[in-house]
Amino acid sequence: MRPTPSIAYALVTASAFAVGCAPQAGGAPPEDITTSQLQEMLQDGQDLVLIDVRTVAEFEEGHIAQARNLPLDQLATWAPTLDPGARTAVICASGMRSAAAEAQLESRGFTRVMNVLGGMNSWTGPVETG
Repeated sequence: MRPTPSIAYALVTASAFAVGCAPQAGGAPPEDITTSQLQEMLQDGQDLVLIDVRTVAEFEEGHIAQARNLPLDQLATWAPTLDPGARTAVICASGMRSAAAEAQLESRGFTRVMNVLGGMNSWTGPVETG
């Protein structure tokens, strides 16, 4: 059984409706994972695309080695370059921008997107700079 959608999801969904990118009616609520779950997935070598939607400057200050920096404000440009069926985790600083990116990706037909709750602020694993 899936947990009840979070308040953050409700806010992101309301915002998504306002800009015309809400999840389809009857669709499942988004999947959220913790940074601990993400770290386990990466350590296990699971097939996962990790997208960091923070700005380039934020990304360069510290990011997860496997992450691709695809800023949220450029989603319309980079989303078509990704596989919509790939298992994809989206991370930002706190989880709000990644939740927005998740909603937008799902509205574009992505079916396996996960928002990383707490974002890099909650990440305790190794980071790279530059």
